[in-house]
Amino acid sequence: MSKDPRRTSQWRKVRRIAINTKEPVCYICGNNIDVMSGKDPLSVQVDHIIPLKYGGPPFDLDNLTLVHQICNQIKGSRIMGEKVEKTSSMAIKSKLDFKDDYLDWMEE
Repeated sequence: MSKDPRRTSQWRKVRRIAINTKEPVCYICGNNIDVMSGKDPLSVQVDHIIPLKYGGPPFDLDNLTLVHQICNQIKGSRIMGEKVEKTSSMAIKSKLDFKDDYLDWMEE
């Protein structure tokens, strides 16, 4: 069994380059990404446009894009399509609405 390329030092290096050079906008839902946030569902992940299971090149910056953690979980290892985009957008809206309501409640 071959080693998962995402578990290598080369992946960590390419991932850092992608985060530092690509526009911080989610490829899936189109909303901004806070690249500094930690384990938040809206935090940044680097995703393969053409998934590895379909032969996408693992370290090619042209095949890498920034996404929210939650959007990436919804997309999984599928290639982008309308259903993935719509589901992800609804999840992000729900998460953002919750954050707004929570912040409003904290200010009261």
